[in-house]
Amino acid sequence: CIDIMDTIKPTPNSFVLFADKQHNYVFFSTDPYMYSKKAVGKKLEDIPWYDYSIQDNIPFTYYKLKYIPFVKTLDNGMMLIVNIPQMEMLGLMYAKVFLLLVIMGLLSGSLISLLYLSLNQDVIKPINKLISIANKISQGNTNTEIKIEKPAEFALLAKTYNKMMESIKQITSEQTKMNYELSIARSIQLSSLPNIFPPFPEHKEFSIYASMDPAKEVGGDFYDFYFKDSDNITFLVADVSGKGIPAALFMMTVKTLINNLSQTIDSPKELAQTINQKLCNSNEQKFFVTLFACIVNIKTGKMTCINCGHNPPLIKRHNGKYEYLNIEPNLALGILEDFDFQIYELNLNAGDAVFLYTDGITEAKDPEDQLYGEKRLEECLNNMGDNMAVDDVIKKVKEDVKKFTKGCIQSDDLTMVSFQLSDTFRIFERPAIKENYHEFTNWIHTICKEWNLSEELSNKIDMCGEEIFANICFYAYPNEVGNIKVSLEKNEKELIMMIFEDSGLLYNPLEKPDPDITKPGEERQLGGLGIYMVKQMAKQVEYHRVDNKNILSLKFEI
Repeated sequence: CIDIMDTIKPTPNSFVLFADKQHNYVFFSTDPYMYSKKAVGKKLEDIPWYDYSIQDNIPFTYYKLKYIPFVKTLDNGMMLIVNIPQMEMLGLMYAKVFLLLVIMGLLSGSLISLLYLSLNQDVIKPINKLISIANKISQGNTNTEIKIEKPAEFALLAKTYNKMMESIKQITSEQTKMNYELSIARSIQLSSLPNIFPPFPEHKEFSIYASMDPAKEVGGDFYDFYFKDSDNITFLVADVSGKGIPAALFMMTVKTLINNLSQTIDSPKELAQTINQKLCNSNEQKFFVTLFACIVNIKTGKMTCINCGHNPPLIKRHNGKYEYLNIEPNLALGILEDFDFQIYELNLNAGDAVFLYTDGITEAKDPEDQLYGEKRLEECLNNMGDNMAVDDVIKKVKEDVKKFTKGCIQSDDLTMVSFQLSDTFRIFERPAIKENYHEFTNWIHTICKEWNLSEELSNKIDMCGEEIFANICFYAYPNEVGNIKVSLEKNEKELIMMIFEDSGLLYNPLEKPDPDITKPGEERQLGGLGIYMVKQMAKQVEYHRVDNKNILSLKFEI
């Protein structure tokens, strides 16, 4: 029996153990790491790899090799364990599996190659052709025809593509035409708004700037400004309810109404009521218009304004801060035909500013759907400083709105008007009579004080002004009473410009020769001493005759 066990070796490195488990005695072992004679007679627990819990087919590790034990209890109670190395036992199976995988790989490769050739001819090439056509379409080329005859599915798809191309070409043509027409409409709308700045270069009494940025191709907002007469300028902003082309058409109707009616109606209240009645009587689409309009007398600074359901403007006093003008708004135009509109009056002084806007500014939204708001607008204006030009005011607000919205799509039109009375240019215009002499001198004294001019310079301006004013009053209009216009301007070159205008007799005081002041008074010719004094005090004196007017200009160094 022992000799037979010595021959049990299913694989080259297998080994066996024959033992009496009940009496814990080893009879025989072919363990390659333990000499068999030394193993005979040992207890089972002395065998390194043996474990009483060893089970059939449960691998164990012995000298870094995995063995699979086959445990057999014989009829006589003896135990036989055959341990076969896992790799030797499974090696043949692995070899067969590997060979099978190689064969399957070769077959799969052949099948894939055949399938690829078939797909390339019947699927890939047609698909690539379709992709190429699609790329051309994406680049705007809709004149390409797809020609695929087989397979039948792709031939049908090609026909569908070709039909789609015809539809795309038609839609593209219509869209191009529509875009072109909208572009023209936008151009017409924007050109209907005053867009040349400065709009009144001959008027240095004030500055004005405005802008309108539609949210779509055309907008429902508008602004306007114009002179009703030589003294009063009107400026306004308005916002039509609704968006797009209908609102834009209604906007043009309202703007035309305002322009036409303002030529014959002087009262802002009457103008608003007349426009309101006309809109209510011919407003089938039930649009309405919010509007804020101001009329400023550029000589006196008196401002008359009317609020028709619009956002409140901001007013900035000279060297002060922008604050909202708190007035009770009227109803918007086009809602109630018999509404009684009320006006509001206040006085602007030199350097005061007015800012009008539409709700596209305050209702602009950021990515979190938060509104820009009136508080941020007020803070933005007040963070600009005191000497910001009217065009820069609007540019800064636009920049701040853009910064706030962080790239969000503009949801409403952005419209603004910035107006400011000049602090460096003043005009005095009255009848050239001696009764206005004291008012004129007080006007000069006030300006010199506001401009912080030195006492010496103030005295020069005062004396020159009095001399020329008196001459015009006494000699320019011998047979009638005419006007005298005097302007004072402080420019950036540290000069004071003083200009006198009258429509009296042609007279150039600079042609008169200077008196010889070295002679005694009784020997000098009468006259000429006053203008001589003026020429000595002023840095430069010039005379021009323009449009039947005498224009005498004086320059003083600050």
